[in-house]
Amino acid sequence: MQLYWRIQQELSWMGETIGFTNPAFQRCYLRWLRKNALSVALAEGLRLDATILVPSMN
Repeated sequence: MQLYWRIQQELSWMGETIGFTNPAFQRCYLRWLRKNALSVALAEGLRLDATILVPSMN
């Protein structure tokens, strides 16, 4: 999934967008992003709020 994230970052840098239409792929990609949220935030230079990591009670 890191490869797809890097592709998305490169396209974003060029002003393009990418849309994933396969529901299974979207689910896996979002799972990977949640699992690696801290690393992605550090790579982007963002500050990750700890409340994002708390499970939702919904």
